[in-house]
Amino acid sequence: MLPDDASLEEIFFFFWWYGLVFTAKLHFLILSVSYGARMMQDYLKEGTKS
Repeated sequence: MLPDDASLEEIFFFFWWYGLVFTAKLHFLILSVSYGARMMQDYLKEGTKS
């Protein structure tokens, strides 16, 4: 994945960028799941009322 002659700065930057993207994806996943759960709860509440 990385070239053999990559400097320490390049490796550090690569891992920092990879971690940043991974964290962003993880946060987006958690947000969408919690949002979906909230929507489902509201839908079920409305369904039981009628």
